Order: sequence, then structure tokens, then C-alpha cells
Amino acid sequence: MAFCLDANTFIQARNHYYGFDICPAFWDWLDKEAEAGNVLSIEPIATLELEPWGGELNTWGLARIGSLFMPMDANANALIAGLTAWANANTHFTGAAKRDFNGSVDVQLIAYAKAHSHIVVTHEVRSESKKRIKIPTVCDAFDVKTVTTFEMLNDLKAKFILDR
Repeated sequence: MAFCLDANTFIQARNHYYGFDICPAFWDWLDKEAEAGNVLSIEPIATLELEPWGGELNTWGLARIGSLFMPMDANANALIAGLTAWANANTHFTGAAKRDFNGSVDVQLIAYAKAHSHIVVTHEVRSESKKRIKIPTVCDAFDVKTVTTFEMLNDLKAKFILDR
């Protein structure tokens, strides 16, 4: 079991509270925890969602394919059809919401987490919205636990300490 990170965990950390220039320890910690097998994400997040137009986060992510960002595998890919079938059969969501979800990296992230018994880390929250299928909603339906970045940091007892 590991923590499987959604793109928004990286993007919000970089944009708000753990920028590369103000808290490099967070990014070093991710590398250390990935090496220990405690945190990971999937390759499509690095290649498609972390500044696909280029930028510092994109460069950082692409450099970690295979160490932090894992390729999709047969076990995960086998679950995608079930996730999309669940979305398509759910009459609560709009057709656009279903199409968006079925074509998203989110479906791959959830499939990977389910296939490997990982916990999904996301800043998305449960919602009754008909217009967007949220990660926690799908995870609940497929018995995949979700937590926030801060819950993960607490669970792994992360410490970012300044040099004296």
C-alpha cells in the first residue's frame, strides 16, 4: 500500500504552499518517500497534467518517470472498463460529465490505485454535482480510500525542518 497522488496535489503545492523556491524540502521528501515505496503517481499525470505546455513542474515530473511516476500496467488497465461502465450507468451525472471522466487521467489514477490497493491523495472533495464526476465519489464506489495531502503528510510523519 502506498499513497497515489493526483495531479492537483503537485500543482497546488507548487502554486501555493510548497513552491520549489520556498519549500524545496517537500520535493526532496517526495523523492525520498517514492524511493521507499510510500508515495507514487502515474506516468500520465507527469506527461499530460503537470504543465503539459512546459515549465518547472513539467520538467520536475518528467525527470521522475519510473521513480515517482509509474507506468500504467495490465492490472490497472483491466479495471478502466469497469470504472467507465459505472460512470456511464450512473443516471445522476450528465452526459458531458461522463465523457469528461471517461477521457480523463482520473480514471487511470483510480484504476491504478484500486489495482494495487493504494490510497488516492487528492484535493477534490465529495460532491453531489451532476456536472463533474469527482475522484472521491468514484473511489467510494470502488472501495478505494482517499486522503488529502496534509493527511498523507501526517500519516507518513513528514517534517520539513530549517537548517540552523
